[in-house]
Amino acid sequence: MNSSMDRQDASDGACGFTTHLDILREMPIFTGMSLDVLKVLAYLSGNESFRDGDTLCVQGEMYDCCRYITMGRVDILRTPEGGQPVVVGSVGGGSAFGGLSLLTHVKSLYTVRAHGDVECLVLSREKFQKAAERFPQMLPRVLTAVVEHMFSWEAKVLAAIERGEAVQGEIHGLTLY
Repeated sequence: MNSSMDRQDASDGACGFTTHLDILREMPIFTGMSLDVLKVLAYLSGNESFRDGDTLCVQGEMYDCCRYITMGRVDILRTPEGGQPVVVGSVGGGSAFGGLSLLTHVKSLYTVRAHGDVECLVLSREKFQKAAERFPQMLPRVLTAVVEHMFSWEAKVLAAIERGEAVQGEIHGLTLY
């Protein structure tokens, strides 16, 4: 990854912990989690900063964390086989990506690049899985959130096809889970 990333841990202060806790409470993947679980995840989360043009993840490379954008915007790029990267979207503060990588080893389907300065909350798969060992009851809730998100995404794609905004037989849309 080409990055001028700076990293801080949530344990750098109570303010970071409280901010992380508030963010995690709002993330759909953590819907229904107990406060105890969210506190552990907030403690295990860190902060990352990126400069304009820095790469947050690379298409085809293993991805091992979930990031929540707290400030700034990122471009989402997809490179077709033998082609050049194409910007397929742009998202800003309040968006998250990499949630599925908390559950299993996955390769990124896209490249995410900072468009200006970007700050993120980050939770690694390793730390998430340590929390899951301590609180196994959290996994069914996470899986439910993932399935609900995927069904919602699929419904949006089908609605776009029905409105004629997408070509039937092609997949349109982008889930950042």
